[in-house]
Amino acid sequence: MITTDLHRIRFEVPLRPAFGSTFQPTGFPDIGAGTFDTFTDDGSTTPSLLVDSVQSMANRLEATAWDHSAQQPVDLVADLPYIRVHRASAPEEFLTSSRLEAHRIASAFVREATLDGTKMLDLMTSRLGLENDKPLNFPAMADALMGLDPFVLLHGTFFNNKAWWGQPRFTRAVSAVIEAHDVRRAVSGGRKSDSVRHALGDQSEGAGGTSEGYGSVPFHRVEWTAREIRAMFAIDTALLRSYGLGEPRTALLTTLALWEIRSFLDGGLWLRLLRPRTRRQAHRKRRRPARTRRTHRPDRRTPPEGHRRSSHPRRPYRAVERRKAQEEDRRRRPVITLALRFPWKRYHATPWGHFVNEGAVELPPSLWRILRALYSTWKGRCPDLDADQVHQVLTRLSSPPTYRIPPHHLSHSRHYFPDSTHRSGSSAGTDLALDAFAALGGDATIYVQ
Repeated sequence: MITTDLHRIRFEVPLRPAFGSTFQPTGFPDIGAGTFDTFTDDGSTTPSLLVDSVQSMANRLEATAWDHSAQQPVDLVADLPYIRVHRASAPEEFLTSSRLEAHRIASAFVREATLDGTKMLDLMTSRLGLENDKPLNFPAMADALMGLDPFVLLHGTFFNNKAWWGQPRFTRAVSAVIEAHDVRRAVSGGRKSDSVRHALGDQSEGAGGTSEGYGSVPFHRVEWTAREIRAMFAIDTALLRSYGLGEPRTALLTTLALWEIRSFLDGGLWLRLLRPRTRRQAHRKRRRPARTRRTHRPDRRTPPEGHRRSSHPRRPYRAVERRKAQEEDRRRRPVITLALRFPWKRYHATPWGHFVNEGAVELPPSLWRILRALYSTWKGRCPDLDADQVHQVLTRLSSPPTYRIPPHHLSHSRHYFPDSTHRSGSSAGTDLALDAFAALGGDATIYVQ
């Protein structure tokens, strides 16, 4: 039986190029590779590279459970439920499924399909129990999703259509990213040769040019080398337990996530020309914030001439009384310190009132963001806590806080998503989305007091 009593399960897998010393990272239009700086414990920076993003790795993990040649799930998970979409005019023609769509079960193709004359939008609304003037019941919705497609609870979905009351969002329970550190560019080039047409004539004569594929064309190529390449995986078992599905089904979801990670690593992994070096689970020690001691230093000013210094040193009575008063006040009102730890040393947060494509990062996090996260955690994961005690803690935390921010560097990556006008083979019809973040150094922990 899989152990699910941990808050999360994390893995770090070192990778190396499959052959040679270079590899190809993911690239973004207009900016190329996603580069950023990471901070070491001593505050120095290291040039780093985003080899494969969280979004791309989610697609790769999901692909391990799908047989693209047969257009169906692999045999090991074939008995688990999912939604297939076929063309209405040709029922034998397969179009897509909830395992292939970007929004999974909430995609437009699934939402607009019909089952026995009932629109899937209405069927899922009924299954999830979505009604106006009714709070969202995530345990009940998770139970319903287990009967529709359990992989949705692993990789998340957003029911963003207005017809879905409350527009529930299920966050990703398994995440992964590949980063390279201490990177260098490896610039090379080549030439596409045309052994038949050695010279291009007047294109008005219909001879065709380089845009049609004729002629010899030189090109440049940028690859990368790195001292260290790591794939990082995390399974949020606390999130899976919060759905209240019971130990057997929670263990099933955790096992599926572990199986996806293992299948991804064992499947050859010719991703970006990389392959695993060794496999080991990363164990990170918790680091406590550094504490400073304040000691009183008596007044060392030189006494005026003619003044006779006492043989006994003068005691700082005022400082002692003030310190005692501060300690007494501290005992009466204990200070609450929140430690916000970021295992992957990346912090994502869009400031209130800003658009995501502005590329802004809310650092330090606002008091509203912290209180909202604590309230959501209470309602979603710890509903058994006493309401009066929670309200007292939130009230105590509502005063303006002080922060301790580690060394950091702001960066972002760019992602282009196809819209409804996009067609295969065309660069038009794509929407740009910025993913701004702060790369944290030191212990990658934000302390809020």
